[in-house]
Amino acid sequence: MAANYLTTDEAAAQLRLSNKTVRRMLIDGRLPGTRIGTRWRISAQLVSEILDGKANRDAVQKYCDENRATVAGY
Repeated sequence: MAANYLTTDEAAAQLRLSNKTVRRMLIDGRLPGTRIGTRWRISAQLVSEILDGKANRDAVQKYCDENRATVAGY
């Protein structure tokens, strides 16, 4: 089953952040995402976990470790 991904606009709306803030967080590694060309995609599951309060630094790191190739944008 394919993972569901959000655009930066969709993630920003759900997280109640600006698109610019989400992109800045993706670039500096505070929010893991996948880069496709010049566009970013963020895991819908991760955004959901952040909103539910289940995601913390350890959870985000575990997600990055498990999905290293995707997070790195390869």
